[in-house]
Amino acid sequence: PALKLNHGKLSGQTAIAAFAASADYALLPAQQDGVPHLMLVALDQPGVSRVLERTIDNSRAYAVLQFDVAAATSLLSGDAASAKLWELASVAALVTAFEQVGGAQACLDMARDYALERKAFGQAIGRFQSIKAKLADMYVRIEIARGCALDALAALEQGDPSWTALAAAARLGATEAYEISARENIQTHGAIGVTWEAMPHHHYRRSRALAVELGCAAFWRERLLSEASLDAAA
Repeated sequence: PALKLNHGKLSGQTAIAAFAASADYALLPAQQDGVPHLMLVALDQPGVSRVLERTIDNSRAYAVLQFDVAAATSLLSGDAASAKLWELASVAALVTAFEQVGGAQACLDMARDYALERKAFGQAIGRFQSIKAKLADMYVRIEIARGCALDALAALEQGDPSWTALAAAARLGATEAYEISARENIQTHGAIGVTWEAMPHHHYRRSRALAVELGCAAFWRERLLSEASLDAAA
């Protein structure tokens, strides 16, 4: 349910949010009498509490924010608030896409290095076709995601209104690239890839967390289709 606003006081709770356990301020959507508002809330005040949440990636400082008539400032309202929320979500998706591309590239580099080092049947496992196919698939998906992210960034910098659709595409491509690369990195390492001491599981955890942090793939596909429909109608 949406946060409720009443004469500058906020009530309700958010969904689980990254860094909510450590943030000083939050930008949040709220409603007052059915009208959407974009709120700025200081989190170090009476009426605000944090419920820490354990997740697959605890380095993201996840928490639920709870508000009990906490003071808040309305920055925008109505259609302007809704538009700004989508813009902020698109910026966050694009920034996250670059993080995902970087994580996927780290997985590819890690898998490649291990494939050149690990030997089986008298040769490096990187010589086997199955390993080559994994690395090639990772590379292709990463380069597609990188291109989508760079296109979205270029459109944003140039003031092209299509940048939000491109950001949604970048989000989808980068999510897929990181998740697949994280899994294939573990598979390339074999049994050692799932041990606590090895690095691959850290990327797997981060890839899963980022995949749902800003909304799942289905949400962003719908967003991309919606943006494409608007462009076609225009």
